[in-house]
Amino acid sequence: MSFDVCRQEKELAQTPVQDLKQKIQERRPDTEKTSMGLIYKTQTLEDGRMLADYGIKHKSEIQAVVRCDGGLAA
Repeated sequence: MSFDVCRQEKELAQTPVQDLKQKIQERRPDTEKTSMGLIYKTQTLEDGRMLADYGIKHKSEIQAVVRCDGGLAA
């Protein structure tokens, strides 16, 4: 899935990670923000930081990972 987070590069630099998670949740309401992880290159994006902290620019590819409950039953 791809979408624009904002309209200008300057605006993107000032976008917090949690805002990106919110936008993803709006497009995929079945995904909870608490179970969602975002990865850019090899870095896990942390809430409270800005996208620019990771060097993210327009057209950057960010992977969304959803944590699922489960495991092997003993």
